[in-house]
Amino acid sequence: LLAQMPEAIRTDLMQSLGGEALTKQQGFVNELEMNQQLNVLSQLPLDLRSSLLPGIHSEKQQEFVKGLDANQQLTILVQIPEDLRETLTPGLDEEIVEKIPEASKQFEAYKVQMAQQEAQQKQQQQQQMRGPAASSAFDVMKRQKMVEEQRRVAGDTAGKDAEGGAGEAQVAKTAAPKVEAPKPGAQAQKSGKPGSPRPAGAAGPKAKALGPEFKNAARNEACPCGSGKKFKKCHGK
Repeated sequence: LLAQMPEAIRTDLMQSLGGEALTKQQGFVNELEMNQQLNVLSQLPLDLRSSLLPGIHSEKQQEFVKGLDANQQLTILVQIPEDLRETLTPGLDEEIVEKIPEASKQFEAYKVQMAQQEAQQKQQQQQQMRGPAASSAFDVMKRQKMVEEQRRVAGDTAGKDAEGGAGEAQVAKTAAPKVEAPKPGAQAQKSGKPGSPRPAGAAGPKAKALGPEFKNAARNEACPCGSGKKFKKCHGK
């Protein structure tokens, strides 16, 4: 249970349990057989294993390893963590200790090879479980994604072409000269024909007959007669 906890939680829990709980854990490990002890200690996290090792009977473990042949000793020593291996090597033959580094490299290469084989086996099993129908469905989905991608690209291209055409039309419209239609009465004013607007300050024929005070009366100004009306609404009619 402690080995499966995060290190921070495990540390707090170990401190709260106190030394009595640690002693019970060490006693439990000491009661196991030697190969079980090494197996359990190897699987524990480093911090938990370090707390247990001082109370473990390392002398018995050393005797157990010495009783094995050279190949068995190397097999055990390369599979256990380095800190645990250091507690066992003091009583071993120097020839065995010198072979440990090379044997450890071979064991690591073996683990990598086994991991690759397991990955290949899992991949083969997944392919077999999918079967031909699953493979066909996967191919159909792949083709659908390709078609959707082609449609998206075609839509983007068409949109860019439309934007380019609109831009060219706008440029042409901007560059074209603006032709204004002639205002009503302008041609008549140039030719002197009737219908041309009367200049400001010029009185009509009736104004000349009314008297000199109406001579310069404008149509939108107050009538000189004092009625308060505009000239065009009074004597300028």
